[in-house]
Amino acid sequence: MASEMTSVADWNAAREASFERPVLVYKHSATCPTSAWAQRNIETWSNDHADWPVHRVTVQSARSVSDQIADDLSLRHETPQAIIVQNGQVVGHLNHNRVSPDRLSDALRKLDLTV
Repeated sequence: MASEMTSVADWNAAREASFERPVLVYKHSATCPTSAWAQRNIETWSNDHADWPVHRVTVQSARSVSDQIADDLSLRHETPQAIIVQNGQVVGHLNHNRVSPDRLSDALRKLDLTV
């Protein structure tokens, strides 16, 4: 299950953890039907890959965190948005209706990461 990032300190900790192993950051909108669909896909993928750290930020309640992620990673803000971070950098990115369990696994395989 995803841990909720509610502060920039949470984001900094997740980014720092990416130097040990890749992490998945999921930017979620509580009001968007596509985000609700993507959230279920993230949960399905996470249930099958429980050893992968997943960090979620809900943009309505943690906009400063979402903005900091976009700034730090030089990545345009979108929701839903799944970002694979390794060594503090973006190494994979899916957005909108592309956030699916199969596409997440495919993105990680392309990076030669164990999925």
